[in-house]
Amino acid sequence: EDREAFIREVEATFSYPYIAKPVDDGCSSAVMVIKNRKQLVAFSALMFRREKEIMLEQREILGLEEKEEFPTKDQILFEALIDRQDAKHFLEITGGFLTHMEEDGKISFEMFEPSEALATGEVLSLQEKFLAGEGQNITPARYSKNPNDYPYIADQVKKELKRAARILGISGYARIDAFVRIYEDNRAEVLIIEVNSLPGMTPATCIYHQAALNGYKPFNFIDKIIEFGFHAKQNQSMVE
Repeated sequence: EDREAFIREVEATFSYPYIAKPVDDGCSSAVMVIKNRKQLVAFSALMFRREKEIMLEQREILGLEEKEEFPTKDQILFEALIDRQDAKHFLEITGGFLTHMEEDGKISFEMFEPSEALATGEVLSLQEKFLAGEGQNITPARYSKNPNDYPYIADQVKKELKRAARILGISGYARIDAFVRIYEDNRAEVLIIEVNSLPGMTPATCIYHQAALNGYKPFNFIDKIIEFGFHAKQNQSMVE
């Protein structure tokens, strides 16, 4: 309704570059790093367009491929861009886990070694996440060039992922995405991106690789998910 006021409000709140994305989509859909006003105007015009509009000029400004999907929405989510800052190492990781039902009815967490997600562009694409042969995930993640540092850093990361899972009340299995800043003293700062409460189970997904490090073949891993669901339902029936 008021384009100039909208642009001024965004620019008063965020400094370039920052992230723009749909408020209710996932899997990297239309997630972009906005570096200047020209890109902000193009992104907003595309997001708020009438569904059948093509808007080739705006697509070109954003570097979209000819048939690359771009949704229409009535809201945009803007976020500060998370970067390295003064850390010695900066990476994106995704860590899976299983939950188990103990005899006393309490839930315990079995955290897997997170994978390092490598993006060819500024943002991890949908294809890199799910298409076999497109994405690159390194399991376990490369926290340091010194292998002696790995246990200390990995323990910090897994503790933070576990803490997030407990706070959010996750059960069964899930995968948590995060950025990690590692400082000179090997302190790890974990910034949670999102929780995949039902992560993809395609051949390209790294959760199978993570589970394998804990001794699970794909069949065993899926069996454990079903086993937990059975015990959780049984435990709920006993309480009722």
